Formats: sequence, C-alpha cells, structure tokens
Amino acid sequence: MSEADYIQLVLKHLDSQASPAEQAALQSWLEADPQNRLEYQALEKIWNDSGRALATHSFDVGAALDKVRGRLDLTAATPDPTAVTQVVPATIRVFPWKRTLAAASVLVVLGAAGWWIRIHSGTPQTSIHAETANQSVTLPDGSLVHLRKGATLSYPASLADRTVELSGEAFFEPTANAITPFRIRTARAVFQDIGTSFLVNDLPASDVLTVITGKVKFSEMANPSNSLILTKGQKALLSGSSFTAIAPAGDPNVLAWKTDILDFKDQPLSDVAADIADYYQTAITIDPALAEKAGTIRVTARFEHQPLKEVLEEVRLMTGLSTRKEKDTFVLYKK
Repeated sequence: MSEADYIQLVLKHLDSQASPAEQAALQSWLEADPQNRLEYQALEKIWNDSGRALATHSFDVGAALDKVRGRLDLTAATPDPTAVTQVVPATIRVFPWKRTLAAASVLVVLGAAGWWIRIHSGTPQTSIHAETANQSVTLPDGSLVHLRKGATLSYPASLADRTVELSGEAFFEPTANAITPFRIRTARAVFQDIGTSFLVNDLPASDVLTVITGKVKFSEMANPSNSLILTKGQKALLSGSSFTAIAPAGDPNVLAWKTDILDFKDQPLSDVAADIADYYQTAITIDPALAEKAGTIRVTARFEHQPLKEVLEEVRLMTGLSTRKEKDTFVLYKK
C-alpha cells in the first residue's frame, strides 16, 4: 500500500467508514512501528481541528491549509535526504513523518470540507421545507424521512454519500447499507445510522436524539471524536460540547406529531401537560400552588386528531381541574 493509501485508510477510520478488513489493516500498521501511531495521532488531531473550522459554516481552503502548515511547521520543513521507504513485515511501509503530514493535512482538510462545499455550492441540491404541515419524504436511496412542520431537509440530488442536512425535527427510517452509512448533519452534530429508526430534534441551543430501534452514533460536529452510541429506548441531548443522558425514551407520545395520537396510560399530570404542549406547540403549565400534588394526579386517555380545546376539556373533566389562559399560556389549576 502507498502512503496515500494509508492516509485514506486512517481518514475512513476517523469518518467511521472503514470496513472490518480495513480496520484490521490499520491495526496492523499501527502495531508495526511506534512512529505509525504518532502519525495516526497527528492525523486525528488535524481531522478534529478541521471539524471545528467547518462547524462555523464558512470555509477558506487556502487559509485552512496555511493554518495547518503553520501549526505543523511544514512551511519551514525541507526534504530529508536520509528519509527512505522501508519494508517491514506484512509489506507495511514506514514513510517520512513531515511529508506524510503535509499530504495528510491537504487530504483531511479538503476531504472534511468536501461535503460542506458540495452542500453549499455547485452540486445540485434538493431542499424540502415542511412549511405548513408535517411531510414524509422518500429519499433516492429508499430511506424514509418524516419532517415535522417547520423542519427543513437538504441533500445532494444523487445522495451518493447518503448524508443529509437537517434543521428542525424529523423521524428517520434509513435503508440498510453496510458500506455507506446514513448520516444526518445539523449545525452542531452528526448522527450516523447503525441499522435503526430514530428521532432527531435540532433545537436553537441543543440537539436531541431519541432512538426507537437499533443503534445511532451521536457526534459533536466541531469535534467528531466527542461522541456516544445510543441504543433502542435511549435518549440524549448535546449542548455545546456536553452530552446529557435523558430518562429512557419510553414516552409513547414522542412521535405524536407524526401519528396524530396522544395516548396516556396512568401518566402523571406533569408528563401529560408536557406532551400536550409539545404536540400542539402551545405553552401549558401547572399552577405553582398545584405543583406539589401534580405527581399524584394521573391521567388515562387517548386523543386522536382532536383540537386542543377538546383535549383540555377532557383533562379538566377527568382530573377535576380548571384551565385559564394567561397571554399565550394555558394554566392548569385547582379552584
């Protein structure tokens, strides 16, 4: 394998696209010489730094390369006449340190920037905005995306790399493809399908992932190595560079906006109010005087395609509570 081959192998590994055979080849190369592991660590740092640059959604290739060269002191480096290619067991080649990093810096920065550049220039894009209602979309690869009202999905017309861009909330059911994983990018995170269905909510200050089936890799856009893998029933939030685990995603109403069904089975009033508020995109709170007893008030009910007024009236009849409106907020209270 050539120097470029090993660089590309490391990049595929960092981008979670390496096959088992490629992972094994990379491991053999890492174990062949301590210098190889140092080179890998330097490549990993360049990869992570390029992610931070791209997270700003502005990219100057020349400036980025100058910055990388400056950081590695490549501009001052001169060819080393003593550097030679050596053959080691399993035909693994050890190559000159600075020349490798010079090539790697170009490949990593341009490779990482490639997706963003394709999204925002040149390559034909399809953009779907669910402006007035929820909308379901079948992508060119057969994957299903259910957009919540207000969400926007963008992707290259060919979808060759199976990467889409999301703003807002959507439920994904990707088709299986072991060679090319399905990915969703938001302003601050990357979500990679590992054979699953899941809900992504791109909020103004955070991203929330809820896994319905299978597994999903959840990564920070600015630092791809900062990631975790969630499995069925798990939920997590990314704010800044910090992940927060949320109580198991057992709420049957997490997809109420998609199914148009709110189903409560002996659930506390606080959960009921939160789910109704989320479904109708309306502020609903519990009167502070009732807060301490709210946990003991339970609701069992099922609502299908009903207006908010009817739902609140049924909750009132079941619980003996009343509702009042304060500006744009409905308040549940005890007379």
